[in-house]
Amino acid sequence: MQGKCRYAVGEVLDLPDADYRAIDAISQSGVRMFATEGPWVYYCRQVARTHHTPVTRAMELGRAGHRFLEVGCDVDQVFLVEPDVVDDADLCEKINSELESKKSAAARLEMGMTLNNRSKAHKQYRELAMAGVDVGDRVIVPSDKLAQFRESVQSLKDNETCRSILLSGPAQCEASIVREDAESGVLFKCRADALFADRIVDYKFTKHRNPSRWKKEARFDGSYFQALYYMQLFKRDKFTWMLISNQSPHESFAVTVRRESLQSDTSATAQFCEHLGRKRSIAEIARDTVESLVDCYLNDEWHHEQWYGESDLEDENW
Repeated sequence: MQGKCRYAVGEVLDLPDADYRAIDAISQSGVRMFATEGPWVYYCRQVARTHHTPVTRAMELGRAGHRFLEVGCDVDQVFLVEPDVVDDADLCEKINSELESKKSAAARLEMGMTLNNRSKAHKQYRELAMAGVDVGDRVIVPSDKLAQFRESVQSLKDNETCRSILLSGPAQCEASIVREDAESGVLFKCRADALFADRIVDYKFTKHRNPSRWKKEARFDGSYFQALYYMQLFKRDKFTWMLISNQSPHESFAVTVRRESLQSDTSATAQFCEHLGRKRSIAEIARDTVESLVDCYLNDEWHHEQWYGESDLEDENW
């Protein structure tokens, strides 16, 4: 069962990312995992923690990109740029000496040479150059990747709609909140990229350059769940995705969903519900999912009901 929360429940919190992640509460990604992958997967990853989703390079860059998109975020707090040219004479001489001693046929390093990712000597130079550097929670990136993130931010500023939303009023970046289920005492949490008086903004990198294509994908990837969950916990009626193409040249666009549209069976949300095999609104599915999740916590029972018996194929509703 969850431990007691050390933070004020029901209040918007300004917390470092590590402190937020340490809060023993259910996140929207957890609710989505429970809904799509089942209670046993949720238990193994979120409760027992015997199985972990590996943190990939793409996930690291995605998180760093979110931080970089914050208003007024300092680049040096988010990224550590790895060297892209040979500029340390001592390191250059050391690596060349090793190559000589091994009688290696590899090309020797030269001052001012542009580093690449193919040569072992170039990789060794980068590793030695970064050794001893206090990385902290920063993400190491090549200079061209940093340039792409800068272009991403500029694409938001260049988009009149995105710019007007971001300048519409004061916002709290990386705002966190914890709420308690009144009946069970189970805690839920979420963290918004930007929280405004009238809406929540979520930055998202996407492979799509066309809003219509992203909307079609969003019907099946759990984005609607995320929006409803955030609006319920933060008590806002609008949720806006600031979508940025993840390939250069970067372009951005805004997509907004309102809470009332997720309470009814609009054509888009109905497709998502049908995708989950259910014929109700997203709000009803989300409520049932949360109730089932709370029951699992209270009863400490995490297997699907059919775990305990043999099911008959003829009983299934195809």
